[in-house]
Amino acid sequence: MKKNGFTLTELLITLSLIVVIGLIIANNIVALTNRQSDTEYKDFKRSIEKAACVYAGLDKMKTECGSTNCIVTIGSLISEGLLDDNLYNPQTDTEVNIDATVFVQNENGKRTCYYSEDNASYDFIGPNVTINKSYGLVEIQVADTNYLGKYEINTSPKNMSSATAFGNVKSKKIYFEPRMSGTYYIHATDKYNNFATVSSSNPAHPSFTITENDVDTTKPVITIDTISRGVIKAVLYDDLKIKGYTLTNSSNDPLTYTMLYNKTLSTADIAVGGETKEVTLDPITTAGSYYLHVIDYYNNKKYYKVTIEFTKPKITYSTNGSEVTLNFSDNVGLKEYFITNLSTLPSDAEWISISDKVKNITVTTTINETGNYYVYLYDSQDNLASKAIYVDLDAPVVTYEIVNGVVNYTITDNGTLSGFKLTNSNATPSAYDSISGKQYSGSFTKASGQNYYIHAIDTNNNEVSTRIV
Repeated sequence: MKKNGFTLTELLITLSLIVVIGLIIANNIVALTNRQSDTEYKDFKRSIEKAACVYAGLDKMKTECGSTNCIVTIGSLISEGLLDDNLYNPQTDTEVNIDATVFVQNENGKRTCYYSEDNASYDFIGPNVTINKSYGLVEIQVADTNYLGKYEINTSPKNMSSATAFGNVKSKKIYFEPRMSGTYYIHATDKYNNFATVSSSNPAHPSFTITENDVDTTKPVITIDTISRGVIKAVLYDDLKIKGYTLTNSSNDPLTYTMLYNKTLSTADIAVGGETKEVTLDPITTAGSYYLHVIDYYNNKKYYKVTIEFTKPKITYSTNGSEVTLNFSDNVGLKEYFITNLSTLPSDAEWISISDKVKNITVTTTINETGNYYVYLYDSQDNLASKAIYVDLDAPVVTYEIVNGVVNYTITDNGTLSGFKLTNSNATPSAYDSISGKQYSGSFTKASGQNYYIHAIDTNNNEVSTRIV
């Protein structure tokens, strides 16, 4: 409880607020002073540069600064009455030396003047340029003690009509890929528009010569490694370096590529003997014709037509005893086959390759046991077909009975019957009467003292001759 006064807490809070407000006011005063100082220095610098540009345009200076870069001193500007005596720098509060200089740049009739405390930065020496060629790729290193200005590469020793700014750097590597043989010039300047030169004996802009051997006109090489159920794996090769690839449904030049590199190619990136890249493309789900486009770093382009299909290959067969003849066909090409007595595809199957991925082929194989078999066939795009076959190596069986001189007989077979013959000799007949199915029955009257033989053959050419006793 208080009487006619403030508590200690209230006094402390009040004092704290006064201190905070005082600090804010002080900081604002300092910031305002700094901004005022910066403004004063900019006005000071601008007045010097304006005076220098006026001075450089005077008649008596035209022979020295008419169309070239030059420097003028603060003393000259004072003597000409363009600046006041006792010129002070508002940032340092010191008098400006009369020997301090202003750089005057003349470029295409436009005059720009630069004043800096660092007088040593003003020179008339252009950037240093070194040139290195590797497999036709040109690596150009540009460096200067000052910041760089701009550059252009062309076939003219004088033309610089569409130059590119270097940016705020003093050193930069430029990579150039010439598209044809000839002499090229690198035009490079520093921030004061001083041009690069080679030497006093060769004052022209640096140049380099590209021969036909330096220019890569060879298209990339495309090899399709595998196509498996719509997934294409390809091997790409180029004498220099592959830039990118893409798959489209048209042979027209694509607008975009999947780029293999996200940086500018340098001489250090070039592999001696070229470059090989293995790529796997996204799965294709629709059958049809597609085009794999590839581009190298010299913009040489090539495409490879790829046909994608999902149709199974076809299998037909015929048997002759233990010999099985298989006929395979496919629209895009065959790859391999396998024969097994399993109804499911064996995981450890020793596939028999079909050479050169032909589209039609006939193969023969020997099976020595009667039974069910399965033929599996892959085409070159891994579409799988299967066929169940039955191999019958057992001859037909003849059974009979004689009742009152009448012979009743039955012929049966595991497979399919194709013919029979009743003769008086055990010799194989030259022709059979046609029958079909797995069983055939018949009868005949047996003459006394006469020999009879029932001959039968199945569709697999298994034969039997049975004497009727």
